Amino acid sequence: MDNLSSEEIQQRAHQITDESLESTRRILGLAIESQDAGIKTITMLDEQKEQLNRIEEGLDQINKDMRETEKTLTELNKCCGLCVCPCNRTKNFESGKAYKTTWGDGGENSPCNVVSKQPGPVTNG
Repeated sequence: MDNLSSEEIQQRAHQITDESLESTRRILGLAIESQDAGIKTITMLDEQKEQLNRIEEGLDQINKDMRETEKTLTELNKCCGLCVCPCNRTKNFESGKAYKTTWGDGGENSPCNVVSKQPGPVTNG
């Protein structure tokens, strides 16, 4: 640096300043892109949350309808209104495996429980 003229030093300083400014512009562009991606992600997650809420409401209505249907079928299968014919007995759908798999049993296996730990990353090697 000692044998550089003041003009060369000033030119080098301008070059470093220009490179720094360009780098800052690139970083700003990436930050704006990241912000846009974050906004889109939040919007999509909000839409998905609304969809899941509607689906859950629909499933709750189906569950309610099935209970009412089961009750009606039980009443229809009664002979003279006094007893249930053994050959026409309906099975309580809530005691079935498919129901418990979907709605859980109220314990640890219940889908209502919050997942507090996600699986770890998979590494190749």
